[in-house]
Formats: sequence, C-alpha cells, structure tokens
Amino acid sequence: MITVVSLSGGKDSVALWLWARRVGMNPRAVYIDTRWEWEGHYTYLTSLEGLIGPFERIAADETFAEITRRKKSFPSRVRKWCTEHLKIRPFRAWLDALRDETGEDVRVLLGIRREESAKRADPLQTPEREWSDVYDCEVLRPILSWTVADVAAEHHLGGVPMHPLYHQGAERVGCWPCVNAGKPELKLLGDLSPGRVSQIRDLETEMGATMFVRDRRAEKRALIKSGTAEADAGPSVVPLPIDQVIAWANTGHGGKQITLFQPKTGCARWGVCETSNKTAGH
Repeated sequence: MITVVSLSGGKDSVALWLWARRVGMNPRAVYIDTRWEWEGHYTYLTSLEGLIGPFERIAADETFAEITRRKKSFPSRVRKWCTEHLKIRPFRAWLDALRDETGEDVRVLLGIRREESAKRADPLQTPEREWSDVYDCEVLRPILSWTVADVAAEHHLGGVPMHPLYHQGAERVGCWPCVNAGKPELKLLGDLSPGRVSQIRDLETEMGATMFVRDRRAEKRALIKSGTAEADAGPSVVPLPIDQVIAWANTGHGGKQITLFQPKTGCARWGVCETSNKTAGH
C-alpha cells in the first residue's frame, strides 16, 4: 500500500505531511501545480524540500489563461472548471500511473479540518475516511479534528515555518487569485503581484468578461423589503473588473463593502485547494 499526501503548501497539508512522516507512514507527497500561484509560493516549496524532503510536482497540460481562452469564460459557480482541469485531472492521472508502475494499491491523505467550514464540520459530508470514485482509492482525512493550534504545533515540532503569505495576512494559500479569494488575499494580490493583476486585466479585456462579479442579491432583498426598490431593480450579478476588486480589497473596516460572488467548488471535499467559509467575502 502506497500512502500519498496531497500537498498544497498550505498550513494544513504541510502539517499532515509532517505528521504522517512522524508516525511512520512513509508517505509520498505530491504537489499539483496550477501554474497560477504567487511567485513566492515556489520559493517556499523549495524550502520545504530542504527541510522535509523531496516531493513530486505535477501540472495540467494547459494553464489557467489557456483554458479560460479555450472555454471563453472564467470559472464560475455554473462552470467550475478550474479545480477539475487544473488539479483533479492531473492528480488522478498521476495516481493511475503510480498504480500501473508499482502494481500496488494507493490511499490518499488530505489535510482537511472540521473547524474550517460547516461542510467540513458535517461528518456526513466530510467523513474521516471514504472510497473516492474520483481517485479510485480510499481517501483519509487524519487531521479533521485538529485546531489551528495543533497545526502550528506540528510545524513547530518539525522545525518548518508556515507559508509566508499567512504572516502577511492571508487566510488561505492557493491559486493567485482563486475565484474564492477573500479580502485579505485580494489586497495582498494588489500589493505583491501587480504583474498578475495586469495579466488578469489583459485577460478580462480580451475575453470581454471579468474574473469576479458583484453579488447584489442581499442588498436588493433589503431594498425591496424596505419598499425603496422594485423586485426587478437592476441585475443581481454585476461584472466587477479586477482594478475595482483590488480597490475594494483596500477599503478599511467600515469602508464601502462589495459582496463578491464566490462559487463553491470541489476543493473542500477533495483537498486539492484550501477554502474557508470564515474568510471575508465568502
């Protein structure tokens, strides 16, 4: 039996890898590169190899921008292609190749914790172990009951620092940006990666669409309830260009708030990226 840790570089997946090594599982870790990451992310991954040991790196054949152009749209709640194309498919192909090469069964460990969201807190939606038809193997979530303090303690025990984005205020680590990104990550995007903002701006212009949209449904309901607006008063979802998104992310507490439309994805269930319902804007 080969034990595989799905490694994102985020605090939970790193803690899981450290724990699995410490308890003698001798796991193989694999990082699924979306090639849509913060440039400093790769520096951190290299430091992990120096501190913990080597891990596999795999990626999809196409980049985020290439798939966006081919599909003629950004990922959304209706068209959730990003996780499927950039993470699930390459990971599944890698697992299939590993089984073919070794002739052994595989089990996958995922760094999922219950306190991160209501879905993860529900044992029926997120059990500790189950068979995954997606990966054709058993999936285990050994750190479901862990707290952030437990995760930090595992990092400390292993002598491994957490990802630098956490120290700069980010609440999640993953695609840069993810369509689920909250205000802290979007502010950091503008501060740290003007080149990525420019890339998104150019892609939005080329596509005639925006990566993020403003969700006006709550404010419309409030206006209708107060009698100051009709039920059909304007669209419920409004395109929001990246420069407006970054401007919103830089508003302080009490500043003008914009609710971004942020779709649920398969990330939380299969552990190929990190999301949190506690993140502002979710």
